[in-house]
Amino acid sequence: MNRSALRSLIAMLLVLSGLSILSVSSASTVTGDGSPSDSNITYVGRWASSNPSNVKSYWSGVTAAGQRLFSVSINGSTVLSNFDIYAAAGGSNRAIARTFSTTANSSGQVVIQFISGTENPKVNGITVAG
Repeated sequence: MNRSALRSLIAMLLVLSGLSILSVSSASTVTGDGSPSDSNITYVGRWASSNPSNVKSYWSGVTAAGQRLFSVSINGSTVLSNFDIYAAAGGSNRAIARTFSTTANSSGQVVIQFISGTENPKVNGITVAG
């Protein structure tokens, strides 16, 4: 899935879930400054910083163990370290989902960052509810 399609998917999922600002970035080879004009960032809506939220991420489509390792942080806290889609899903081309509890930062944002390991990070979908 290319970056443009991924941004569209994330925006669509957020609109369907009816929720607020989501900032998605990659700490890999993507360049940008993280500002609202950065093309690597998608913003939709706003949350109250006092309301807890659940971030659920979906992965699939990896064919070998160790093929794609990466880490994920939400609002600066690491929630997955050296995540291996294949190992977590229990085999080739199987799907896996993980849910993380978080609270929006003081700006009302839930910031999700994907950090490269052995390969660029991959995500098939994200939902935020809260």
